[in-house]
Amino acid sequence: MEFSKSNWKRALEQAVRDPKVGIRIARLCGDEHFGLYVASVPDRVGCHVHFHGGETYEILAGTGELHLGFVRQENPGPIEWRKPEPVEAGDAFMIGAGFAHQLRNKGTDDLVIIFGCPPSHLDNQLDRRMIDPPT
Repeated sequence: MEFSKSNWKRALEQAVRDPKVGIRIARLCGDEHFGLYVASVPDRVGCHVHFHGGETYEILAGTGELHLGFVRQENPGPIEWRKPEPVEAGDAFMIGAGFAHQLRNKGTDDLVIIFGCPPSHLDNQLDRRMIDPPT
């Protein structure tokens, strides 16, 4: 078991920008199966989907909007987007496997999130497929 008393603010200062999704991400703790990450969202997270496992989120700072839509892995068709959900500091939620998702910042400061997922979710070659965002 890995234990970390990490300071998410310090970790975020050293976060690396992921060019595919347009956010800065830093790992707080984890192993090869699951990690806990902090991220800063200046504008939006690139819209994407994972088919192997879900993700949990907590909004630490800021306000935004969550877009979700189910994607069929086999025989994909049009994505049925749900009505966007407003999110703000203190909100927590889970995104299940097969759901396209995008967080959009609606405030003047960066939207800051902590999320948990398998490391494969951060890799376009393993289990992150970029898709066109909702309009």
